Amino acid sequence: MDIKSFINQDPNNYDINTIILGTDDKCYIVKSAENDKKEWMKIDDLTKFLDSLSDDFYNTAYHPIVEKMTLPETGLEEKFGGRKPFFVQGEQWPSVNNFHMTFFGQLKDPRKNNNKLYRIFIMIDDTDNDLKEDYWINIIELNETNLKNQIIIEKPSYTNLTSKQKSNIYEPYKIITYTQKLELQSLQQFLEDFQLPDYQYGNDNTLYNKFYDAYISANSFPSYKIKIGGTPISTQSSESVEHYDFLQITETEYLPYQWGDCGIAHISDNCKFIWDCC
Repeated sequence: MDIKSFINQDPNNYDINTIILGTDDKCYIVKSAENDKKEWMKIDDLTKFLDSLSDDFYNTAYHPIVEKMTLPETGLEEKFGGRKPFFVQGEQWPSVNNFHMTFFGQLKDPRKNNNKLYRIFIMIDDTDNDLKEDYWINIIELNETNLKNQIIIEKPSYTNLTSKQKSNIYEPYKIITYTQKLELQSLQQFLEDFQLPDYQYGNDNTLYNKFYDAYISANSFPSYKIKIGGTPISTQSSESVEHYDFLQITETEYLPYQWGDCGIAHISDNCKFIWDCC
């Protein structure tokens, strides 16, 4: 049956890539045609459509591949967990109110060809084993001078830790390599790109709901796991996620801690730390 039977709208009155809902409950998108004209194209499967877009609609995520370390740490490894971060003479283990922070990990940005090492320390409550808002993150250059002045500092032990905390806190996982995967850009960006209506309480949100369901069902839906780059995810609302340009951290994946009931953190290239929890 002709598309005009389901859409009584002139496509030339819409921007390219605008998506609307036809009377057959299917989505239609405006595409360019001959002679600078526009035409409607039916989207039979919205989820497959999202997985087959051009690269402009995706971000590349780098997922770390790790292995549990069996050899002694040198302080130079890119890793999550462990007792020995990279320090140089004159540095001390980061602390807050005389309570030593926990070493989360250190790694380079696989997208850049440099020797800059991100060092990440976070605050753990010693009573409930939960992550707190305090953090210490910085970048250090692995140049000849710093390598020559490397020192080994181990986090001091505490006598009041439970056996579970003692056995789990410092387990080191070395980063071996990264896998790459394309992820859909943020839902909010798609709403803008395709001129889709945002969700409004009390309104008919049929088109929004269709697109949202297809978005979260797509193979290229952004990952909740630890990654560099890609599209940020929030535990509360994907529309409210702040942009980040470096690292997304998921709690408990390599270390036995969490932000509240469940949480995700994002670290920007300038070492700003943002986290949210349910």
